[in-house]
Formats: sequence, C-alpha cells, structure tokens
Amino acid sequence: MAAVQTHNPGRTSRHSRRGRSPAPDAFSASLGQRLRSARLMRSMTQASVARALGEVGYPLAPSSVAMVERGEYDIHVRTLIAFSHVYRVDPGVLLDRWWRRKMLKLARATGSVDPTPVAP
Repeated sequence: MAAVQTHNPGRTSRHSRRGRSPAPDAFSASLGQRLRSARLMRSMTQASVARALGEVGYPLAPSSVAMVERGEYDIHVRTLIAFSHVYRVDPGVLLDRWWRRKMLKLARATGSVDPTPVAP
C-alpha cells in the first residue's frame, strides 16, 4: 500500500489509503520510544509537547505527537531538533541507541570494522 502525503509539507504518514497503519519500521519505533521516554521524564503531556513545539515553530497536533511516539509518523531532522529543544536533550541522544545497534550489526555482518569501542 502506498504512503499518503499529509497536509503538512515535508511530513509523511505511512497510513494506507484504507486507513490501516502498517507496523512501524525499526527506526521509527525506536525513535518514538525514545521521544516518549523523554516526554515522560519531563512529566509532559502530548498536548503540552504539541504546544511547546508550536512555540518553537514546528506545530504538531497532540494526535501527531502520539503517532510519532508510536512510530507511525515520519519526521524531518528539523522536527527532531525541535523535539530535542523542547525536551532539552541533544538530538544525538534520541538517535544513539538505534544508531549504535545498527552500526554494530553492520560491522559484524561485513567484518570490515572493529565494533570494539576505543578507550579515550
């Protein structure tokens, strides 16, 4: 089923034309979980996050915040940075766990990179 472009330019929903949502991909699901964790750690509601995002120039409806947290809504890097600003966390922190797992898996599969961390 084809993805449908939403009314917001640059944001894509993976909802099918029949209204059913496919399972979120690994990246979107992981990012959504991290965003939800960051929101709960700050005792914010989805509505308060939506308001705060609007104040920094990236308005999303509370229902869209929920979709992002479930991994059903793709966001641009600029929107990710807006979320990180609202949560007062570095954007890399929101991506870190997924990225590290992905790179380790790639390194093990190809054998081309030593996944062992280097001591500082």
